[in-house]
Amino acid sequence: MLLGCYAGGELLATPFVGGIADRVGRRPVLLISTAGVGFGFLILYLMRGALAAAIALVVIGMFESVLHPTAATVITDVVSSETLRKHFSLTRTMSNIGSAVGPAIGALLALWSLGLVFFGSAASLLIGTASVVFFMRETLPSASTAARDDDVEEGGLVALSTAFRDRRLATLLVPIVVFEIAASWIEAITPLYANNAGTLSPSGVGLLFTYAGALSAIFQLPVTQASARWSGLAVVLVSGTAQILAFGCSSCLRLYRF
Repeated sequence: MLLGCYAGGELLATPFVGGIADRVGRRPVLLISTAGVGFGFLILYLMRGALAAAIALVVIGMFESVLHPTAATVITDVVSSETLRKHFSLTRTMSNIGSAVGPAIGALLALWSLGLVFFGSAASLLIGTASVVFFMRETLPSASTAARDDDVEEGGLVALSTAFRDRRLATLLVPIVVFEIAASWIEAITPLYANNAGTLSPSGVGLLFTYAGALSAIFQLPVTQASARWSGLAVVLVSGTAQILAFGCSSCLRLYRF
């Protein structure tokens, strides 16, 4: 339920601020979003009780709703369309490295106190804010200024009508929603399963996610290069089949154990 609050904050904010980077620029949006998420985790570290944690997670989700889309937009601003897939893959690799290093640090912090994990998350996000301040320049093309002025009235919930006007986009969004539902179960259930089974401590769960992040970082670029000549449909089918097999193997192992 707490993870749902986090996602709920993103859901509430995205229709209203999802396209704000096209109007005010990429750099200020990244500054505000990273700082907001960072201070949100700091508040979460100080909060006590489930209700307070739920409110903090909603706030974090609201700030994070524009963080990843804006970061992806910065990439499209500065690289050519021919190399876009390569750069997105490289970005994903760096993200996976963070997904490996972050839980490892969290596992160490959890040895002292679980609350320190939130403090560590806050510190890392605020370091990201400082990086934006000192190293990032604005990437919004100046040629889009007129378009921003013309489209300023088309923000908010009206922008969501695009999905209903474009049948292909609407069809694409449905399986994405289903995939995110299934993927979210892993993050929510794995710690609970490990705790109930008595197999992993909180630090052990962190190391398990470190292992997963490390595997993703290692295989991201080779898989992307191997599938460079594949069609989009082939990539979707192969990746979807792999996900189905992974969930199937997990279910078989659980049935075999019990």
